Amino acid sequence: MKNNLTDSIYKAWRTGILPLVTALLLLTGCEMDSDMDLPLNVDSNKYTLTSDAGSTQVRIYSTGEWSVRLSEDVEWASINRLNGSGNTPVLFKYGANYGVPRAVDIIFTRGGLEQAVRMTQEGEDPILSLEESRIEIFSNPWDLRIGLDNNLREDYKQIRDTIVYSVIPDEDDDETPEPDEEWIENLTVETDAVTFSTLKNNSPRKRQAAITLTYIDAKEKKHAVTLTVTQATEEACMTFTPDRAKTTRKATTIKAELKYNLGSLLGKVVCTPVYEGASADWIENITLEDKVLSFDVKENDSEGPRSASIAFSLPGTAGELTPAAPFVVEQTYEADYRTLIKGESGQVVINNPEASFEGIVISDKDNANVETTPNTARNATDYTVNAKTAYVQMLDGSYGYRLQFDAADDNTLKRYSQVKISLNGVTLTKEADPERYTLSGLTAANIVSQTPGTASDLIRKEKSIGQLTDEDIYTYVSLREVEFALPDGSYTNVNEGYFGTANHTSCVPRTLCDKDGGAISMLVNNKTPWRRDGSGMPKGKGTLSGVIVHDLQPRYGYT
Repeated sequence: MKNNLTDSIYKAWRTGILPLVTALLLLTGCEMDSDMDLPLNVDSNKYTLTSDAGSTQVRIYSTGEWSVRLSEDVEWASINRLNGSGNTPVLFKYGANYGVPRAVDIIFTRGGLEQAVRMTQEGEDPILSLEESRIEIFSNPWDLRIGLDNNLREDYKQIRDTIVYSVIPDEDDDETPEPDEEWIENLTVETDAVTFSTLKNNSPRKRQAAITLTYIDAKEKKHAVTLTVTQATEEACMTFTPDRAKTTRKATTIKAELKYNLGSLLGKVVCTPVYEGASADWIENITLEDKVLSFDVKENDSEGPRSASIAFSLPGTAGELTPAAPFVVEQTYEADYRTLIKGESGQVVINNPEASFEGIVISDKDNANVETTPNTARNATDYTVNAKTAYVQMLDGSYGYRLQFDAADDNTLKRYSQVKISLNGVTLTKEADPERYTLSGLTAANIVSQTPGTASDLIRKEKSIGQLTDEDIYTYVSLREVEFALPDGSYTNVNEGYFGTANHTSCVPRTLCDKDGGAISMLVNNKTPWRRDGSGMPKGKGTLSGVIVHDLQPRYGYT
């Protein structure tokens, strides 16, 4: 027997109404399932925004209540709600970006479900560079600060660092030694610098540390820069050549060759003049750069000799280092005896037991090409004049004297030696056009002292021919870019019968020219060993160094 429901269904099927009823039942069933099971969802998990300020809506799909937050507190972005329900959109606002790309996540949460939407804003390309890529440091422990250039602003905190250590092997090492310690400490990345400390290198080998700074931008692109630090086995050191200077009372600039192992810390060295006696503040403008120590010495108006030294220190957070011994400076107070003759030319005998001067010898007693050997007759030459002549220039190279001794044996002056010459009883002669000075009547007794020296003690002057002045006479000068006008044959292209043995000609002038059109004669005596040795004349341009003199050559018409 059928019940009422069965009868109704049977009638509906017979009348065609059943499919419609079934469809309605199915639709109702789907709506009930959606209310219960629809997951937390979004349109997209990634948004890319322009660098301009603006806003955008992020839509969440959910059938229930949810909460929303930013992954971190940032000043440049905000959302308009912290919770919602259903398909309610969230408004994301952002400011203009004047820096590198940046990003923040919008995080939706419902129950145990979570959806993150990455909001990336365009910006400038990241900059990350160090002011140095390689530095060398001494073995002493030290604190270092290397400038860091970047446009990351607060994102600099995201920079990560790594250090890789290595040892520089010696030639005798069969294998590269392994690093024995991690010797970089307290590494800190600041907004504009990276700072760190080094431990003392007690090992017998140099060692290196490669410090790499890495920044990954909002687009997941990596930016890296590496600083290679090489630590030597020697302690902090600076040396100077020469390591002392002695100058006249005249104001001058002193320079010395500098060698060091301080690397970029050279610029942090403090140079302090230390004066002896009452006179002070006469050394100024001390600089250490381009492998040169340079400083100015003021004119000595103290009416006496004075001395000082320049001390060097390298300050650090843990104390100071002394990388070099003091540089000694001595300034004499000799009178300028040239002022004794007031006219354009003249002669005076100096009668003063205290009169003397100090200088550097720029000739050599054994050199056959010091002075013109004059013809005393048509076929006679006085060779003793050369042996009795010497040239001494002031310590600073400002001017020089020609010295004429009474006898060749009195002349014991050796090249580059520093001498003190007594002028008591000596005759000073001034000649004009060009202005030049000769001291004559000298004997061995006038040589008060003579200290051996080297070429490095000599103040070198480098000029073109046209730059020569009267004060360059009897000083040592290097002429730039000169060449022989006739670079053929030997230095003395004359008949040897007249030149060597017959004594008709004692000297030959060879013309030198430079690129500026200047010309000067190089004088070659007939007793000079290299005048005709078969090697021939030098070709092309170069630098020629020697003593500038003024000599008359009557046999060549120069009177």
